Amino acid sequence: MNSIKNKSIKNKSNKKSNNKKSNKKKSNKKKSNKKKSNKKKHTLKKQYGGFVSPFNTGNNQVAGYIYTREKNTGIFYFGFVRKLYKGGRIRLHSNLNTGAAGTKDKYMGKWTSIGGSRDQNITHLKAIINELNDETYSNFNSKDVDASSIKSTYKSPINPSLILHSITEDVNGTIIFVFEMPSSTKFFNIFPKSGNTFPELLSASHGEIDAIQSYSMSDIMSLQLNNNQNYFIYYCINNFNKYIKTFISSYSKSFYLKWYNKEIPSFDDQKPRYPFELKHNPYREISSNVYV
Repeated sequence: MNSIKNKSIKNKSNKKSNNKKSNKKKSNKKKSNKKKSNKKKHTLKKQYGGFVSPFNTGNNQVAGYIYTREKNTGIFYFGFVRKLYKGGRIRLHSNLNTGAAGTKDKYMGKWTSIGGSRDQNITHLKAIINELNDETYSNFNSKDVDASSIKSTYKSPINPSLILHSITEDVNGTIIFVFEMPSSTKFFNIFPKSGNTFPELLSASHGEIDAIQSYSMSDIMSLQLNNNQNYFIYYCINNFNKYIKTFISSYSKSFYLKWYNKEIPSFDDQKPRYPFELKHNPYREISSNVYV
């Protein structure tokens, strides 16, 4: 009888010991998974830059990349603006800058993303929307942006004009936005494939932007390869390669297969560019910051 009792006690003891080992293994497995998870997060942070909330305020520079996907072809198009070329405006006073306002000579006449400096008293999101309106002669509102992928509790509009997919802070402190415009019709009205230039755009952008256009990846690659100098500004392409191309590749398999491993070339900007596309006579300033 005692022998049976001792066996029973021994079995219970072994069972407890086995359970402890099992729990210990599970605990170690969880720790191992936690390490893997942290490693993955670190990799993403390193790859995409540091996350920043669009609803914060600050005095950072902001930059915005806007794209759409054409429904009938599946091709991605990206909206760009052009810095006014040197000599592209006739000023009220002859001793004033005749190229893009607030721009170094070496960037004039080149294409770039939306963006600029911002007021520290408004949110990052409002700042980039203001830049978008000024540089595309548009009338967007930050309330028309779907930012639910960034903040799940954000109350998104029923029919958003823009979808905010990504926001990061690069090493230089610039806040970089990636927007999708779900309506390709609206996108091409603002960023036509054939491009557009008009004096009201120069007025709205405070003397900085004179043209607007959409480009596909094939366009961007070809224009950068076939020019002796940058068609697009260096920092614009650098950010495009690092953040935008990488982001779209993460959800579009066809884009990933075709473009992920192809780096868009860029070179140090050294001198201004005089455009061969969308040429116009210098726009004339008739009153402070009003051009015809």
